[in-house]
Amino acid sequence: MTTTTSSSKPGRFRELYRDILHRNRGYLWLYSTLVAVCYPLLFALEAFKRVDPAEAARIQAYAPETLAQNPMYFYSFEGLGCNFAGVSIVFFLMIALLAPMILALVLNSYMHSKKASDVYHAIPVSRGTLLTANAAVGMTIIGLPLAASNLFITAVQIAKFGFLPDVTAYLWLDALGWMICGFAIYAVTTFVSVCVGTVFDTFVLSGTLLLAAPVLSALGLTVTELFLFGWSAGVDALTFVTRLSPVTLMIERFAIADGTLGASSPIRLFGPDRLPGANLALLVWLALGLLIFLAAVRVYRRRRTEVAETTSSRGVLQALVKLAGTAVCGVTAGLIACSGSHGRTDFLLWTALIGALTYAVAEVVLNRGFKTLVRSLPLGAATVAGVVLVSLIPMTGAFGYESRVPAPEEVAAVEIGYTGRYAADISICRVEPGLPDNGGKAGRAVGYTNEVLLSSPEDLSAVEAFHRDVIAKRYRPYEGITLEPGEEYMHLGSTITYTLKNGRTLTRRYEGAGTSSIRLLAPLETSPDLLAQTHPAFFDRGQDVKKWRISDPFGAWTVEKAWPAADSQALLDAVRTDLLAQTAEDLLHPSDAPVAWVTFEADLPPEGAPRASTSGSFLVTESSLHTRAFLAEKGVLDEIAPDLDACYAVGVSGSGVRYLTTSDSAVLQVIPGRGEFTANDYDYLKENVEASRRYYAENPDVLAADFSPGEDVELDEWGNAVVQAQMAGASEVLFEDPADIAALAAAAVPSWDTTEPVVCANFWFRGATGGTPVLLPLSRLPEDLRQRIAYPYGVPGE
Repeated sequence: MTTTTSSSKPGRFRELYRDILHRNRGYLWLYSTLVAVCYPLLFALEAFKRVDPAEAARIQAYAPETLAQNPMYFYSFEGLGCNFAGVSIVFFLMIALLAPMILALVLNSYMHSKKASDVYHAIPVSRGTLLTANAAVGMTIIGLPLAASNLFITAVQIAKFGFLPDVTAYLWLDALGWMICGFAIYAVTTFVSVCVGTVFDTFVLSGTLLLAAPVLSALGLTVTELFLFGWSAGVDALTFVTRLSPVTLMIERFAIADGTLGASSPIRLFGPDRLPGANLALLVWLALGLLIFLAAVRVYRRRRTEVAETTSSRGVLQALVKLAGTAVCGVTAGLIACSGSHGRTDFLLWTALIGALTYAVAEVVLNRGFKTLVRSLPLGAATVAGVVLVSLIPMTGAFGYESRVPAPEEVAAVEIGYTGRYAADISICRVEPGLPDNGGKAGRAVGYTNEVLLSSPEDLSAVEAFHRDVIAKRYRPYEGITLEPGEEYMHLGSTITYTLKNGRTLTRRYEGAGTSSIRLLAPLETSPDLLAQTHPAFFDRGQDVKKWRISDPFGAWTVEKAWPAADSQALLDAVRTDLLAQTAEDLLHPSDAPVAWVTFEADLPPEGAPRASTSGSFLVTESSLHTRAFLAEKGVLDEIAPDLDACYAVGVSGSGVRYLTTSDSAVLQVIPGRGEFTANDYDYLKENVEASRRYYAENPDVLAADFSPGEDVELDEWGNAVVQAQMAGASEVLFEDPADIAALAAAAVPSWDTTEPVVCANFWFRGATGGTPVLLPLSRLPEDLRQRIAYPYGVPGE
């Protein structure tokens, strides 16, 4: 029977609203207490905590601008409005997201009792008025404690830290966001309430509707990233997922780090550029909430009283629950099952099995019995098959996604996460004008980059060759990478984004590649576009350089210089000119020897800059004519010239080469300052070598076991097995004969091809306190030295 009162007297709504609010005042006091304890109370405890006077005095004396810029410097506030302290975010998040659903269940619970329905529907008000009054009460219970808490926090902020317009605006904008999301959650739960007959069904179905979209999307992104080669979930994808539900939308806002007055987030996944989109999403959910609530009113007017206390496994909502449950549980089980092996068969098998079981359980639970289970098996099988088929899309290349490479004539430019050999150990950032800090003046770094934009035909051709080679070899560690003899797999984390001439973009991301593929990017090392974006000589200024450090290639002798700005600029210009004169072959197989390392330290420009770095380096070679001329004019080369006659030992090692060099570049080059050693390290090495020599002389069987390459290792022309044998045995080989030292020094190179085996060598000089490693390609060493590096304690069996 449908009972509907068609109209209400004026003022009846207000009376009904006050009556419902009075009867539910207990929920208002309970919610108010929970919010007060978890939100403003914790904020007040942090705001009025004791600050160490000594620390405050130190900051005030040495960096007063810091406190002027951020008066909350000594306090741990989170959120865009600096209104949360510590764990209050977690507690408040749970309370604020659960409260709208619970209130909707409580205020609309009369619909799920036949007796209560008859009583409520006998009241002389329309059903729409009744439903709207309940919603008004629910939002009052949610809004009053939130408004009171924010007023208190605003007052404390103004009294304690002064009026901060941005912080206050963010605080109240977030409060509006909480109200909008709470209303949307309430509207969804109310809509489900008028469609079903029990509180349990309302809870299950509304929870599914609120969480299904973001959870399914997140699982879809995970499966796609796991199995679709070249695809990676970017920030756009993550924010799209969080905006699919009012439950996750406010969580996204917590993850936005704005940077204003130190306002931040404990998660810090997104930058401030995501805030306008999040604000727009709030407006969208406000509109959706209103539409869903109006739909609930319309359905409620036609709802039969007999629906109360009835259950059913049929209907659109119930079908959505079973579909979502099948997909979520099945895919989750599949991901867990393949987490160790990443096997596709394991994923599909467990997705199908757990998905089918979940469908059966959902059918039994929603229908409160087994009477419809057999009849629903065909639909259940179709549901499971659909989930499996959708999962197969990324596993089979997503209709050509994996192999898609745009033709060169279609590409206008390409952005690639490859910064070359000189950017391996520096940070390149965008700089905004900054306040004076600690008595000096420097800009403020606001964004770091590890990607370059290229547009020349030669650069585009190199990137395309690399891209096609990576696709052909499919470097996926869990699928079993097939590497060429002597090749290594390097982790890149490189993103390639093509900007097409038609305005569209194509993006792919590859976590790693073999050295043979990375070698194809060698032409980029001498690209003017890449150098202009990655080497500080192209964008740092002489006036910002604080000091220069010049050392010989062995790191034994170093001098520091503080030249005038004009001289510093001249040296930067010389470095830039020499960099542009190099060719890829000069870097892969140089014929000249290293001469000196030039490094510098700089301040960030106080007026800001689109690109800057606080340090830089350049490896001077015999062909670096302009840099050598500058250093010679200043007399620096004479100060650091190494005397090989003073070198008394060399330690050669094949282990750790990738750590000491630019291993993710097509060109291997020692990273300046990395792998520094001291004179005491020689004594330690000599002691270990002598002890090992005695040990192997007494145990020849151990020598054979430690230094036998094995049947499965092939010896190539570069002596790759030599390095493997050495790494299996001694970690470092010691040479002290002057002839050997001269041969090793003659083999030193400034850089080398990443696909060819190299070792690193430490040269010890009398009078020097230490040094840094140099690069020795095995192909440049005499055969007897290669043999001794491989078998420092004698060849097994000889």
